[in-house]
Amino acid sequence: MHSISKKIMSTLFVHLLFMTLLFGELKIGERFPSLTLENPYNETVTISKEGTCTLLFSFEKNISTAIQAFLEKQEPDFLSQHHMMYISDISSLPKFLVSFFVLPKLKGFAFDVALLYEDNTLNREENKITVIRLKDNTVVDMMFIEVDKLESFMVEPASF
Repeated sequence: MHSISKKIMSTLFVHLLFMTLLFGELKIGERFPSLTLENPYNETVTISKEGTCTLLFSFEKNISTAIQAFLEKQEPDFLSQHHMMYISDISSLPKFLVSFFVLPKLKGFAFDVALLYEDNTLNREENKITVIRLKDNTVVDMMFIEVDKLESFMVEPASF
């Protein structure tokens, strides 16, 4: 019995180690992982692997609402003009909600939104916007912005 429990423990340890390496949090200087993203029209969206890009992630409904409210007041090309991409994590939503409520609403916006359907362990803080800056697909900065600081950040992102 003792050798079986040792075997099980070592197998569990190897699996946990593998999962940590595979799904650990991002760090500055690391390559950004490949994500499967789609727009509300079920078309594939990719994050550019060249140049600079700022990714705005929403993992909660109130964060999505704040980002969307800000973007609705901007020109339709605001994100592209500022080399930004808005990504909404909808992985925890039931498919029927996405199909019948979320997608129709998102299709009505003038700005682009990429949808993340897959489970992930990207860095996040509760009630904050996750902002990840990339240069040639390498993480060069990461921050968590409170909703009430969103407008200031979007106007002067370099100052944050």
